[in-house]
Amino acid sequence: MSSTTEATRALLRAENTVREWIVELQASTRPTDHQLSELIQARHRILLGAKYVEWPLAGPGKWLVEWKKLMLDCKIWCPAQQATWAQDFNRVWVEVPEATWLCQRIIQAIRDKKPEEWNVFAAARELQHEWDQRAIRSSMKIAGKTKVTRAAFTAQPRFDGSTSEAQPEIIIPNPEPQTNTLTVDRTRNRSTSRKRAGTESTQKEGRQRGQKKNTLICWGCSGPHIDFLCPLITEYNPKGIQILSEWQVTFERKMQDRTFVQKVNQIRAANKTRRDLVKSAETEAGFGRE
Repeated sequence: MSSTTEATRALLRAENTVREWIVELQASTRPTDHQLSELIQARHRILLGAKYVEWPLAGPGKWLVEWKKLMLDCKIWCPAQQATWAQDFNRVWVEVPEATWLCQRIIQAIRDKKPEEWNVFAAARELQHEWDQRAIRSSMKIAGKTKVTRAAFTAQPRFDGSTSEAQPEIIIPNPEPQTNTLTVDRTRNRSTSRKRAGTESTQKEGRQRGQKKNTLICWGCSGPHIDFLCPLITEYNPKGIQILSEWQVTFERKMQDRTFVQKVNQIRAANKTRRDLVKSAETEAGFGRE
């Protein structure tokens, strides 16, 4: 009794027997007819509220099982929903190509006032049959399919657009007249071939652009490095870059210009200030760890 709720304890009176307790519990937990009707209507809205425009991947089997269970429940608790089963079935499956004719037959029978020809189980059986036939047809091979072969046309032997003079020309006796003849200009040579010339020029231009992008020239010594990492401009060479004689000569020649000297002095002062700040920050960090 300690594990039951207060509402349940009110039903389990001490003077009643166990059988009477079970009967009272069943009566208290059983849903009312109105609740069952609302539950069936909610299931009806969910199942028949979505339509198909093509077959489900696994076929209509799962949907048909749920639909037949729903129709049996509607027959007891919601007769109005069960009476419109044909219209609901048509709205769900009419846009599927193989099921269109089935929906049309069912609706035509309802219009002709011959509802006895169709029912829920007959419609489900015919829809499943259409799916099975479609699966069989999709697994069949195509009979009489022509084999595509590669056509070979007799022509003069050529290499890169030019005819070889060493080989004789092939002549076909009594050629049959043909329509849609494809004419080829055989006078083109390597220099006039657009595709080859364009491809080669494009490749050369691409290589030249790549070389330009990958080449860095220092404005101070004309070396292949960034200006602010030049050991001659900054007077700082932590990476040990080897200074070539050509760089030294170019730098000394440019140092004769006053404007160039001013720029170099500014860069050296800025780099020295930055190195001092970094050094002081590292020193403070070392004291903080201690």
